[in-house]
Parts: sequence; structure tokens; C-alpha cells
Amino acid sequence: MRQPSGTAPVPMTTGHHHTRPSPHAHTVRWLYDVMRSEMRDSAFPGNVLPPEDALVRRYGVSRGAVRKVIDLLREEGVVERTRGAGTFIVSPRTLPHGVGPSRDVAQDVNARAPRVSIFTTHAALHAAPAYVADRLRVAPGTPVVLLESTTYLDGFPLSVRSAFMPFCLFGVLLDGDVDLDRSPYLVMQEVLDEHPGDTDLRITASAASHAVADLLGIQPGAPTLDTAREVYSRSGVVLEHSVAHARADRLSFCTVMAAHEPMG
Repeated sequence: MRQPSGTAPVPMTTGHHHTRPSPHAHTVRWLYDVMRSEMRDSAFPGNVLPPEDALVRRYGVSRGAVRKVIDLLREEGVVERTRGAGTFIVSPRTLPHGVGPSRDVAQDVNARAPRVSIFTTHAALHAAPAYVADRLRVAPGTPVVLLESTTYLDGFPLSVRSAFMPFCLFGVLLDGDVDLDRSPYLVMQEVLDEHPGDTDLRITASAASHAVADLLGIQPGAPTLDTAREVYSRSGVVLEHSVAHARADRLSFCTVMAAHEPMG
């Protein structure tokens, strides 16, 4: 409907009640993102936040916005304020993992320094459920090797994974002669005597179930980064289907997005 001349537009309503944001709500949103990013990149020496006055000058914002962001970070357990000593960053630096190459975080990180360890907690023979069979391109009920493992970063739980592998290729893993406490890519390479091929990787997010939370040392409902993947041989055979849940405060996935080439 056309508005009468000289009057301000009347916003359309949908039946929902909208509250007016606080004056510095927008500032709080971007300031939170910037400070969290800097914490992940270890931008604050000694993992100590500067005093409020320094943060006000650093970001060009109000003291109220700084205090609100610090309160949010404290509620999340990211920082801890000690009277007379300062505000300390207690959440560890996020581990960046490139998702371009066909490899896992253990290979990616340990190539620079041995910080990641993997422990297989369960190995068994199982009949492939229909969904798993479809992912592995085998018939439902086909025997598969089920491996459950936990990955640790600097001694702290990072992720848990359930992996399914065709028994016809990897039945030897149940004999106890192959070291399973390492990157699955290295395990596959040893058994097949060749490097795995491509990996089809899907990344989502969810809230941790009680079972996952217990293994990762987080509260139920805390955010996790979830990956589902299929690893292929060089000839296109599916070697593994797996699902993993990682602590969202300790791992980030990164890649370089190629420039778009205009058509024509």
C-alpha cells in the first residue's frame, strides 16, 4: 500500500513481537566475532586480555560493548576473570585443518609437530545397515569392519569417529597385527600397499549428545563440528564410510575457494 506523503514508512508485521535492539547490539556482534577470532589466532600475549581501556582504544568501541562481550565470553567459559590479576583466555587455540588434500587432521598437524594422537577403542565385525551399505556400495548385510576411535590434541579429546570398512578388504584389521592407533589413511595405505584416493567430505554442525559429550569432555548440547566422509581408492572403490564429531572450540576447517571464472 502506498504511504501518505510526508510520513515515514510503516514496517510490515507478521504477528511476531519484535523488541528494539540495544544501542550497541550491532557493535557487540561484530566485536565478539573479532575478539574470538583473535583468541583463536593467539593474538593476545600470554593468553591475557588487555585492560578495558586498552580494548576500547583497540577496537574504537564503547566500554559498555567491551564489557558485554567479555561477559558473553565468560558465560561460554572462554575467558576467566581473576580479581586483581586480569582476564585470562582459558579456551585453547583452535586447530586449523585444511580440507583440500585427501588426509586427516593427524597427518596434517603431525607433519609439523606431533600434537595429535589417535586411539581405537573398539574394533568388531558387523553386518552393514542399509545406509552404510549404500555409502560403501555393497549389499545390505555385507560384513564390514567397524572401528570406533578417539582423537586427542595435546592430550585433550578432540573428536570421536565411527568408521565402516569392507571386510573383504580390511578383515585383517581384526587380527591384531595392524597398528590401529594412527591415521586411518595410514592404516588403509599399509593394508592396500597404496595411497588412498579422493575423499568425499561433508561438514555440518550439531549439539552434542550425552554419549558424545562424555567422550569429548563437554556439556551435552554443546556445539560440535560433524564430518561424514567416504574415502576412495585410486580406482574408485569405496574404502571407508565414517562419521565424526569434533569439539567446535578446538577445531576449524579451512580451504581456499578458487576464483570464479566468468563464462564466455
